Amino acid sequence: MGFQDRGVGAALVAPALLLLAVMLLLPQAHALVLSLFEEGRFVGLKHYRALFAGADPVRPIGNTLAFTAASVSTSLILGFGIAVLLDRRRRAQRLVRSLAIAPFVIPPIVGAFSWKMMLDPNFGVLNYFLTFLGVPMGRIEWLSDPRLAMASVVLTDVWMNTPFVMLVVLAGLQALPRSPFEAAAIDGASGWLVLRRVLLPLLAPSLLVAAIFRTVFALREFATIWVMTQGGPVNATYVLSMDVYRPLFLYAREGYSAAVGFVMLVLTFTLTLPLMVRLYRVSIARA
Repeated sequence: MGFQDRGVGAALVAPALLLLAVMLLLPQAHALVLSLFEEGRFVGLKHYRALFAGADPVRPIGNTLAFTAASVSTSLILGFGIAVLLDRRRRAQRLVRSLAIAPFVIPPIVGAFSWKMMLDPNFGVLNYFLTFLGVPMGRIEWLSDPRLAMASVVLTDVWMNTPFVMLVVLAGLQALPRSPFEAAAIDGASGWLVLRRVLLPLLAPSLLVAAIFRTVFALREFATIWVMTQGGPVNATYVLSMDVYRPLFLYAREGYSAAVGFVMLVLTFTLTLPLMVRLYRVSIARA
């Protein structure tokens, strides 16, 4: 493609890109301006200082990062493993894939409420099955124990979002050429070596796309955690998305909620930018 052709292509897509930029940047700019005011008065960085200099300033940010790291990494590992198994078992692939994506199509509130009932200490099915291992009913407080609450909501989020990773990776697997794997088999490469040197490099674009989307979704997750714990116990699962909801809808603190939302935007951009740069470099290298 020549330079003139590229110029024509850029001119054709420029209006759409400009409109998209306005639609994306205008709300963020409004949120930034709103975060500097309180009840019509200019307060500067007051809301940001309140967020980072509160009684426990790291709790919502730390909880958000912990939840995101645990949920994204676990769903990537499980989704990758399930996709590889489905790719090898082509006969039952359609049936198993249909069953595997079921959690992803269930509304988050329904899925979270179902898990909340299953984790109930006195009536939940999980504690019921643990009685066969000698654990008395009601002994394990999955959502009331600060040490277990975060793990419980992460488990629920992983269950609901691993199918997304599986579908992305499976699509990438089925688009891969078979010649590199056949060459590795002829050379006598071990399964671990094929995984490290052949499969993972070829699947890098799919894994990066899944990681980017999962990171964005996990950072803004609200419904699952709100239904299961409402940020408790003792703020053990209190994340930034709740720090947007509670001040706004309970106390009408628009400026503070806007400040927290802008911090979430910066945090999302900071965590996903390296992944997007890596994806761009991988795509350019293969072009």
